[in-house]
Amino acid sequence: MSMIIKMFRSVFLFLLFFIYSHVNAEPEVLGWLETAYIQPWGMKVRAKLDTGALTSSIHATNIEPYQIDDELRVRFTITEPKNKTQAVEREIRVERPVIKETKIKEHVGESNSRYVVEIEICLNGKRYLTPVTLADRSGFHYPLLLGRRTLKENVIVDPAKTFTSSKSCLHAE
Repeated sequence: MSMIIKMFRSVFLFLLFFIYSHVNAEPEVLGWLETAYIQPWGMKVRAKLDTGALTSSIHATNIEPYQIDDELRVRFTITEPKNKTQAVEREIRVERPVIKETKIKEHVGESNSRYVVEIEICLNGKRYLTPVTLADRSGFHYPLLLGRRTLKENVIVDPAKTFTSSKSCLHAE
């Protein structure tokens, strides 16, 4: 009987340590520009880590809302830019449920209404399921902007650094 209690105690302490170490893990320091991967396609994009923005945003085109029963959904296209190993842009058509619609105040002019959906991204070997607004970001250098809601618990942004992530997203947690 005491052997079972000792084994149970050992397992309990191991699980407690394992959970505590993951919950209280130190945030990682990343640069203000990083490479991120849109999952499940492994689409490589440059991401701006922006602590001045609350919500994340992704470059999306051909945004088409539609209804299924009582659920508002949206179809949109995301594009992986050309890079050293890929001579042409890759486009993927995505469908997601709409979490909400939000008003975004532009720097100049009036507010715009945008759809908010959840996407999964991989950044420095870690996966994040995060809400993003769908926006035409063709006028910006970076197709993905990661705001405070995505970064707040796991990342510290060092504005003096860029492209510091070293962990692969091929076999991310």
